[in-house]
Amino acid sequence: MSSILPTVLGQGPDQALAWSNGIEDERLRSGALTYILEGVSKREPQEAAEMLVRLDDSEAALRAADDVAGAMARTDLDQAIVWSEGLEPGLRAEAVEGVISLYASRDAEAASRWMESLSTDTDLDPAIRRFAWHSQASTPSLPPTGFPVFKTKALTTKCTTAWWGW
Repeated sequence: MSSILPTVLGQGPDQALAWSNGIEDERLRSGALTYILEGVSKREPQEAAEMLVRLDDSEAALRAADDVAGAMARTDLDQAIVWSEGLEPGLRAEAVEGVISLYASRDAEAASRWMESLSTDTDLDPAIRRFAWHSQASTPSLPPTGFPVFKTKALTTKCTTAWWGW
């Protein structure tokens, strides 16, 4: 499968998706869809984002959301933030993980405010680990024993735990 996917993707995203729909094995199809989305996101992040939300395969969408959101963030951070906020909670959690690395490395305080503004049905634990790591690049003066950029004690505690858990 891995030897044919680059050729299939070279035919264009629509053709690649049509081709993947013909794969009978669910796991192989899901893996192919993930590969296609990740490949498209490298060239056309917005197109990959549109493809991702239309997918019937929720597992492939979950696996690709992080990469797609990260690619969007590198192109247009504001657009990636808005897009990820509009996703259902499971996808949103993965997308936030993709966005937060870049956001935290550029502006840790703005990134922390954004994370705090997300609905409580978003699992932020993986994103908090990335925030802890990448916020130190932009704001090395942040003490890893407090992360005062968070207003809520719960996120501060999670971030501190994530930092010391590396």
